[in-house]
Amino acid sequence: MNAAVKRQHSSAFLPEITTHSNKWRKGTQHRWKRDSLQTGLVLDKSAQILSKEETARSFSELFSLLRSDQDRRAAAEPGSALSLQTPLEEQQDKLETIKLHLCQAEQAERTENLEQARQQAEMCLKQAEDSGWLDSAGQPLRLRACQLLGRIHSQLADASLAASNYQKALTLLHEGYSMAAESQDKQVEGEAAYRLGLAYQCTGDHDTAKKFFNTCMQIFGTLQDADGLGKAYKAMAKSLESQGNIDGTVHCLEELADISRRNGLQYNLVDACLCLGNIFCTMHQYRRACESFLQGYDVACHIGDVALLQKAQVLLASARAHSMITKYSADVKAATPVALKRLMAWKETERHRELSADYTDHTASVWY
Repeated sequence: MNAAVKRQHSSAFLPEITTHSNKWRKGTQHRWKRDSLQTGLVLDKSAQILSKEETARSFSELFSLLRSDQDRRAAAEPGSALSLQTPLEEQQDKLETIKLHLCQAEQAERTENLEQARQQAEMCLKQAEDSGWLDSAGQPLRLRACQLLGRIHSQLADASLAASNYQKALTLLHEGYSMAAESQDKQVEGEAAYRLGLAYQCTGDHDTAKKFFNTCMQIFGTLQDADGLGKAYKAMAKSLESQGNIDGTVHCLEELADISRRNGLQYNLVDACLCLGNIFCTMHQYRRACESFLQGYDVACHIGDVALLQKAQVLLASARAHSMITKYSADVKAATPVALKRLMAWKETERHRELSADYTDHTASVWY
């Protein structure tokens, strides 16, 4: 299969056929033809359709199902219930049904017809339920169908969230979360929990949102997924801030900064520093805000992101201005000759020395 086709299917449900698929297919056909004429006919017919790029990966799954069924039957004890079952290659109705659902689900997802993709994936799940069949990666086909359904439900929820139809979005996301949990893929389950938390956050239900963010943290922590864990902490910080829990917000953002620093996630580190600086500004703690903005600025300089650097510069300058204005605001408000004289004296003699004393030490403690 050429590179363009591989890129086309890179995000789809079904796995890519390996570069050795032709060699494997010939060897598999030879072995199956020797054991069963009907199996050989099925493979010969499927191999012809396999040359069509748009359905190649679906037929890869059919090959794997047939091989899995034959291997299971070969390993069964003579006279056992499994050995007496009708071979899958002789159950043409099941093969045709599975093939149809796999192809249509793949095609629907590729063309972003998500409702149709969901219907076909649900049919595939029903067909594979309790079958014990494995896909080409050796994973139960039922679990792969659950993964597909979880992803489709999340994509369907995006449109509802964009239209502020939160109830429908939550229903879809809960269905997707259930499918993700059933798929036994913790990465997928963690992402589904994160998306549910964000959806509840949009509705203002921060208590429920925090429950899902906690679940997300536990999963990503176990997986040692620093990026996933960091975004969960940031989302938790947002909910805590909305509830007025500033101490909790600062704690979560500091955890985000620490995780990012330990794992070399410098963009996440800049984000954490700037968020912390903004929180300190809302608390009128401008000196702490300057420290956070300065750390973010230094990391932005290190990674060479001009847009991020400019953002950090503006925030740092604003915080420094507020820090100085706070100290001399009484004289500014008074506007008396004596007050103005003090301000002019400060401008000429004190500004640079004060800035040096306050900030020089911080430039050496960069978080990277």
